[in-house]
Amino acid sequence: MSKIQKQKTPKMQRQASSLKHAAGLLGVTVEELKLAKASGCPGFDSHNRVDLPEVSRWLLHARQKRERLRAADSPAEHFRALIVRQITHAVAIDAACRDFWDARKELVQLLEEHEAKRGLDHLRIPSPPSLKHLGEAWEVYEKIHPLAQQLVLAFYAFDKAAGISGFNQS
Repeated sequence: MSKIQKQKTPKMQRQASSLKHAAGLLGVTVEELKLAKASGCPGFDSHNRVDLPEVSRWLLHARQKRERLRAADSPAEHFRALIVRQITHAVAIDAACRDFWDARKELVQLLEEHEAKRGLDHLRIPSPPSLKHLGEAWEVYEKIHPLAQQLVLAFYAFDKAAGISGFNQS
């Protein structure tokens, strides 16, 4: 195993307890979060908790739309728009990996519950040879997910240093 595979990727915080907390974590103003919430951004609940990946993704999409509307007149603007687009997709990849993991956990839980109760025959599960492919898919996922997290963290570090998306400007 290489050193890269052994390193643990830091977990990203998934939720903030308030708009102020979320603004600090996302590097945006509270006013920008209030505007996003008023504009229909998902990720805000009735208890003022903020789903950070959801809101971050929405903010990136909103900025991407604004960048497109500005009609990239200069190469610098075009560069910025392309970077924001890549950041948006990196966040989406990480979100898809998290959703995949949640579905995998539910599937395993379902199998365990039904096996204990009345067996697995009624679930119409494929034969053991075809389940081998499911195991292979899960092994691939276990390689991809840490890379997806690294991708998001690398873009975050780049964006923070270069100030491309404007999230870290106050």
